[in-house]
Amino acid sequence: MPHSSGGGSSHGSHGGSSHHSSSGRGGSSFRESSSYFPGSRRYSYFYRGRTHYYYSNKSPNDSKFRFILILFYIPFFFGIGVMTKQMFGKYSKLKVDPNDSIVIEDNIGVLDDESGVYNSLAAFQEKTGITPALVTIKYEDYALNYNSLEDYAYSEYLIRFDDEKHWLFVYEEVGDLDKISIPVDSIYYPDPSEPAWAFEGMQGNDTDPILTTEVTDKFNAILRKKLLEGESPDKAFSYAFDEMTPSLMKFKWSPEMAAPIFMLGFVVLHMVLMCGLTPKQLAKRKAVLAPEGEGEGSIKTDEYGYIKAANDTYSSGYGENSYTYSNGYGESSYTYSNGYGDNPYYSDNYNYAGSNNEAESDKIDFPQKGSKGEL
Repeated sequence: MPHSSGGGSSHGSHGGSSHHSSSGRGGSSFRESSSYFPGSRRYSYFYRGRTHYYYSNKSPNDSKFRFILILFYIPFFFGIGVMTKQMFGKYSKLKVDPNDSIVIEDNIGVLDDESGVYNSLAAFQEKTGITPALVTIKYEDYALNYNSLEDYAYSEYLIRFDDEKHWLFVYEEVGDLDKISIPVDSIYYPDPSEPAWAFEGMQGNDTDPILTTEVTDKFNAILRKKLLEGESPDKAFSYAFDEMTPSLMKFKWSPEMAAPIFMLGFVVLHMVLMCGLTPKQLAKRKAVLAPEGEGEGSIKTDEYGYIKAANDTYSSGYGENSYTYSNGYGESSYTYSNGYGDNPYYSDNYNYAGSNNEAESDKIDFPQKGSKGEL
């Protein structure tokens, strides 16, 4: 819907009541590891010139969680797109409808040079794609039916235009307000004894990126200044448009532009990491079950990728022994050597109380207590 772009009068200026409208890894059972864990299967994939292995409890192509997670980012991209349009839309010309003709309607005979005003408005339309319009009226002609000039301008916009690409100005003049019985709009005419004029702008929503608050405030200030200097309405409007048009649509960097760029980079990076879109993760999605005996280490798996029982020889360096244990996936028998040979001092079978103990210490024989009369 159209909204006010502000206005001014011989007694002051004001802003529009509503210048711009508002544009307003979760948990899962999936697990991966470089080492075996219960319920996992062994996979292999090729990345950067070599084969990599990992364990997972789910096929790399079975998880739909990543696809669902991508949908989560759509609102963020939409919001960033709206911000970007607002930030950079001021440099994009609106598409002009061939039926959108410039309107100049002088109902009170104050525009002496309509052709000059038209040329200024046409240059503005050519530069921006926004179609301007100028209507003049007497205060008495609308005051009985509308509470303010802004209300009247809003109504005129809806009656005259069916799009959001126009910028309408309504200019009014009044005579001696003391002689008018109609209630006076106190926003424009706080002193009813002084003859006065006023203007109000009304812009469509599609013009917002170009007709920013900064642009419209500057335009209103220029127009009001020329009118206060006693310039005729036609020359004042021509001057204001001629001053503003050349400065529009020119790219100028501002700190506020960094916000959508930073947000876009952050969201994209977050999505790539969370959804597994890195080169390594994309390569891992092509992983297949590792064939039996393939890969690093001595762990062997069965046809389903699970570790299977095996008879292995294991050297620990702490003696030679043989035992059997159950790891939950079958029984295995291991033999290991302590690396010290048959030395009884270091053998795991060393018996401190047996006959293989080190030589006994030299014994000292003491006289035994004998019978009476013997020493």
